Amino acid sequence: MSKIYEPKGRAREYSPLALNYYKGCSHNCLYCYVPRMMKGFSSSYVHSNVIVPVDFKELELSAKKMQGCDKQILLSFTGDPYCGVEPSTTSNVLSILKKYNHKVAILTKGGNEVMKDLELIKSFGQKIKIGATLTFDNDKDSLEWESGAALPDERIK
Repeated sequence: MSKIYEPKGRAREYSPLALNYYKGCSHNCLYCYVPRMMKGFSSSYVHSNVIVPVDFKELELSAKKMQGCDKQILLSFTGDPYCGVEPSTTSNVLSILKKYNHKVAILTKGGNEVMKDLELIKSFGQKIKIGATLTFDNDKDSLEWESGAALPDERIK
């Protein structure tokens, strides 16, 4: 699904709008809620098998329809936009959201992956927030609990 939507329940506290264009993540975080949540919809779901079912035409229509709403869109509740899979996808999503002047928030453990979109991110000005989840302050714990994520020092940089 490639539509901007309003999250329900506890997810709503993070952002008034969201876009889930990644399903899965390569960070392998042992504490991640998404595998448990998604297995409720499909018992065959495997979180480490990242798929990107984004339909850019559908996203463009959704972004255009929501233009002017001035609400933040979180990328994404079902995967990290910078998990190293299909790297141009997030760039394309951001370009569409920029075209329609949307506010965007990204929370990632991708480290240097974010840097490939630095100029595009800067072009949003005050309409974008990028956060790096820093669960551990040392490589040992990070590698044990988040084996596929960028190490803490890389996230900080």
